[in-house]
Amino acid sequence: MSLNKPVIVNLGETEDTALDNFVYDNLISLRDTYKPIHDDKLSKWRRLTKGLPKEKTREFPWPNASNVVVQVIGENVDTIKAIQLGSIYEILPLWPTSLLGDWDTSEEGEEQRSITERFMDEMGLSRSELDLYRTESKAAHDIASLGSVVVKMPYVVEKQVIVIGDGDRSEVSDTTNGAHIRQALTQEEKVVYEGPRPEKLAFEEWAATPTAQTWEKAHFKYHFYTLKKFECEKKVFEGTFDKKAWEKISLSPDREGMSAEKIQLLQDQGLGGPSAGKNLAEWDFYECWFLYWYDNKCYSICYTMHLKTKTRMIAFFNFYADNEEPFEFGRLGYSEDGLLGYGFAEMGEMYQEEASTMHNQRTDNRTLLNTSVILGGRNARMDAGITLFPMAVLPFSPDEIAIETLGAKADSSVPEEGLTLSLAKARFGTDMPGAEGMGSGTVDRKGNYSSMGTFSIMQQGNRRININVTDFRYLHLNIGRKSLKQYATFGVPQDKIRKFGDVGAKNLQKALDNLRRGRLELPIKAATASINKEIEKQTGMLFTQVMQRHYGAIAQILQGITNPTIPPEIKEFLTGSIGGMSYVMEKLVRAFGYDDIYRMQPEKALLNKMNKGAGNGNNEGAVSPNAGATPQGNGGQSIQQNAGQPNDNRGVSQPAPGQSTGGVLLR
Repeated sequence: MSLNKPVIVNLGETEDTALDNFVYDNLISLRDTYKPIHDDKLSKWRRLTKGLPKEKTREFPWPNASNVVVQVIGENVDTIKAIQLGSIYEILPLWPTSLLGDWDTSEEGEEQRSITERFMDEMGLSRSELDLYRTESKAAHDIASLGSVVVKMPYVVEKQVIVIGDGDRSEVSDTTNGAHIRQALTQEEKVVYEGPRPEKLAFEEWAATPTAQTWEKAHFKYHFYTLKKFECEKKVFEGTFDKKAWEKISLSPDREGMSAEKIQLLQDQGLGGPSAGKNLAEWDFYECWFLYWYDNKCYSICYTMHLKTKTRMIAFFNFYADNEEPFEFGRLGYSEDGLLGYGFAEMGEMYQEEASTMHNQRTDNRTLLNTSVILGGRNARMDAGITLFPMAVLPFSPDEIAIETLGAKADSSVPEEGLTLSLAKARFGTDMPGAEGMGSGTVDRKGNYSSMGTFSIMQQGNRRININVTDFRYLHLNIGRKSLKQYATFGVPQDKIRKFGDVGAKNLQKALDNLRRGRLELPIKAATASINKEIEKQTGMLFTQVMQRHYGAIAQILQGITNPTIPPEIKEFLTGSIGGMSYVMEKLVRAFGYDDIYRMQPEKALLNKMNKGAGNGNNEGAVSPNAGATPQGNGGQSIQQNAGQPNDNRGVSQPAPGQSTGGVLLR
């Protein structure tokens, strides 16, 4: 399956004009709303996170005074970023997948679940596919530092022409310039990439209705980007831009070269700004996503505008499944209403400024204590510019000169500075014991990792730092859910599927087909950091012992049922006890987190078979699959009915043969 061609919006001349005005008015309003953050606050937040001083050189209290910035914000941003990424990438799978409900064994639900995890791990970790670590590493930095981040993940198809020669060269003619050689060439257009392409957007490149509680509920949002001439022409060739619209704006670039912000960024990295020129000119575009009401129907539309000329470059209806937009939004904390989060840069500005001030004052005071001044009389032999140095000899008597030390000895301010740093860590939530090692295991005296030690530290950290970890993990899980949904909607290229072998490819294709038809669901549950792989291993070993005892008990009961000397009433009780044990075991299996319930309880199939035997007239030992159900005895009459006892109808219901319920859950 390939990407469908989007449907261009064409509502008629009058309605198209109304649509253009609607986009322009909302775009201008939203851009002006975010202007204070984009123009002023954003540069300050980034400076604070990098730990750069306001002035490169301090002139007070004297030139070149101490100008150190204590890295309060940057240190804590790196700490929370390491914990966030570590909770995801240190232990695979990237997206733990589980089945929802009961699956018939013939459907191979466990195989579909397992291959889905393997497929998403391969796509997420590969640099030639989603390249997720790079993207999420930058996203983790922004969500901690700035409080909000947007990851755009459109489904793209990139094609390139591969040109190769076959090595067969023949001489055509001789000239004064030498022999002309002709080489047979082979040209082939290939799809070099097809699939979701997540990329973190810079904070100044996006905006959405700030009063909305979620990104999805924002009624208008845009992605701002800049293209050079050849990039615009490429979009025209691909059909992404309207050709007439490009001809209209081609002579009206927004600037002749790179923007001042980008040039400043290059200069901060020690690079020079590029030259201007015709081919280096840039055009600014706003890709707007919004809901539009037309003809008593609500449509999801993507509209790209060149704002300088107020030109519609293209507008098409949303072609993603269920009108989902190719964006994922993450924020740090949900303590305030509105869309934007509260990042460390804004949160810790005062702490960093106070700690830096105390540090610089202490350094400046030590500088003064190391500085002396000479007080001299009106001696003609004394030079006003005299300086002191070790072993200097002064040709004066003691009563003619005095040496005074500047500054004053004061109590150390280190404890006060340490208190400020502690208060900052407490505010950021990174002051929990062992926070730096959370998720990686604790080490015992023998140097071995202890899962229970890790579990204890994580439980303690759950109260504070794990809230921020869960905020980022929720973004990660949404990226996985949307990526898998795009793979299911638009299809996975066969070369990617074949990597998993014949059996794996078959199961993967079945899983994607079920996702596309809606049989499998992908709701998301953000797992807490208090669950790690070592804990799962220990609980798995414990559960194995429970299952062994369960199977052994049922085997003993079945041996008793087959004994012809046991009265029918006892057989009925023993058979009913199997259903009761199965009912309790089903709850226990789910509590342990296992998914494929049906294949782990073979007694259900046995009870179902025995019940079918009763329906076919083979009544010997036949029972209902429900716990406590009444087996049919002689003459089709139940023993309970002969005893005048009602049937309580308790037990576990079974799916029809060949039918399954459930879905896949990305946690």
